[in-house]
Amino acid sequence: MTPAEAHRVKRENFCNGVKGWFLFLQTDFGYRSEGPRASTQPNGSVIRDTFTFANSERDRLIKISNAYHPVDYGFEINCYRPSVSLNPGDAFLAAFMVKEEQDLAQGYLEGLAREFRKTYDGLIRGVSWPAG
Repeated sequence: MTPAEAHRVKRENFCNGVKGWFLFLQTDFGYRSEGPRASTQPNGSVIRDTFTFANSERDRLIKISNAYHPVDYGFEINCYRPSVSLNPGDAFLAAFMVKEEQDLAQGYLEGLAREFRKTYDGLIRGVSWPAG
């Protein structure tokens, strides 16, 4: 498999994984989903895919992304309270996985989705926000 083919497969697996493993945000908590949105370099290479899950009634915006560019970190779940700030510096980083630890199949997504739901239930429901 060429590097370009591996990149395409990794992106497809990431997008399909987020659509499947994070579906609970829509079905169980009423979030609207947008994505994936691809960020590209001037040459057209995709360097990041981002899914956005929003629920205005809960005052929550959750961005799930994976960066493929060599200077980026990889997978992240960033949570926002839109009434307070949508500034990336004010987001709560709920989970991450550096790209060097990711597999081509993106198999880590299942466990991280389950852990996110379990650990941050109050955040997802809009009744609490992590201290710090």
